[in-house]
Formats: sequence, C-alpha cells, structure tokens
Amino acid sequence: MGLLAALALLLAAGCSGPPEGDGEDVALLQEAERVLDIDPRRAIELLELALEKNPRLAEAHRLLGSLWAQTTTNNVEAIYHFQKFLALAGKPNRWEATVRSRIDACRQRLVQEELLRLTGAASLRPIQRLQVQLDDARRSNEVLRATVLALQAQLAEATNLLAQAGLAGRGPAASAAADRRATPTPATAGAARGARPAPAAGGSRAEPPAAATHRVRRGETLIGIGRMYGFSLAEMKAANPGIDHDRLQVGQVIRLPRPVR
Repeated sequence: MGLLAALALLLAAGCSGPPEGDGEDVALLQEAERVLDIDPRRAIELLELALEKNPRLAEAHRLLGSLWAQTTTNNVEAIYHFQKFLALAGKPNRWEATVRSRIDACRQRLVQEELLRLTGAASLRPIQRLQVQLDDARRSNEVLRATVLALQAQLAEATNLLAQAGLAGRGPAASAAADRRATPTPATAGAARGARPAPAAGGSRAEPPAAATHRVRRGETLIGIGRMYGFSLAEMKAANPGIDHDRLQVGQVIRLPRPVR
C-alpha cells in the first residue's frame, strides 16, 4: 500500500516516471537544459540527439516545442513536439495547460502567416508598380538634371569667351561693325601716317591737331592697338613710356605716336 501511495504522489506532481533508456539520453537532456538560455541552437541539437536515442522523452519534446516556437518561430515544428509531449506525458501533468495554450498560439500565428501570404501578395502589387514608376521618374529626373548642368556649363563657357574677346554685352552685328570701323586698311593706315596738315587759307599752315589717344577695351594689347592705327610696337612704346606695356587696363588711355585722321 505504501508503494501505491508513492506512485500516486508522483503522478499527482506531474512526473511521468524515469525515461526509458541507458542514461545517455537523460544526460543529453540535462546538458540541453543547461545551455538552453545560453545557446538555443545547441540546445535544439542536444534535444534531437536525445530523442534519437529515446523517442519517448516527453520533456525533450516539450523543450523542443518551446525552442521552435520562441527562438526560431517554426510553428509547425513547435506544434508537433507539443503534441508529442501531451501524448507521452499522460494526465495529469503540470505542463498540460501551458502546452495547450502554446499550441493555440502557434496555430493562430500559422493562420496569420497564411493570410498575410495570400492577401499580402495581392496588396503589394500596386505598391510594387508605384515603386517602379517612382524609380523611373527618379532616373528621368537625374537625366534631366545632368542635361541642365551640361547646358549651364556650356553657357558659362560661351559667356566667358565673349567677355575675354571684349564682346560681352554687345550684339554680334554691332561688334563686327565696331571692329570694321576701328581696324584700318593698309591704304588708310599709310595715308594716315604720311598725311601732313593742309595749308590754311592765305598761305599760312594750320596748327597740328592735338595728340591722338585710344581708350583700351577688353582684350586689347599695345601691339594690337598699334596695328589698328598703322604704328609699330616700338613707336607705341616710345609714345607711352610711363605705362606697363604688357598689362593694359580696360579704360586706360593710350597715346598714339602721331595724330591719325
């Protein structure tokens, strides 16, 4: 009678009795419990080895169910091991209510995953189309931006060239006309250099005109100004001894060697 009472107490406490086996499976189970919180993957390996040696280890099934449900979220594996635990542990046991609630939670997650798979694919299609359109618009915008930057660079380069040539702010026709007026021909240059004041009425000679000058424009040089009026560089330097011949300033007044008519 004393032995029957002890067995009844063990069953009431939820113990299903010692597992069948040669003890190696129990050692694996204990090692898995030791590393459960430290290395869940290692614990899963140890529990699966223990079940290979003794498939009736109910506690190994319960621990595996918990690990699959919580660590890897493999709900199918978790439900399988929880159900094996309930079948092997028998009744009553202190884990039954907890295990059944976990089985229900795993089933709910499976349903949610399936609904998400079915509805999510359809709902994602418009989003994917919009994403593709957005990517296309971004690429087009980048191409347009690159084109605008290239045109701006070309415009800046052209403006700089015009400014260096002294044509900034003047139309092409006006600039060409001004150059034609300012550039003497060989005939006119020679005539200008050899011209003498005409005698005045009554036999008297007219006074020579005042010294001629030239106001420097952008891009002009001393030798270029001399060629414009038919003078050599030496003559231009002699007429302007006090200036820096190599660095003329825009608006600077240059004296000509002789008046030019």
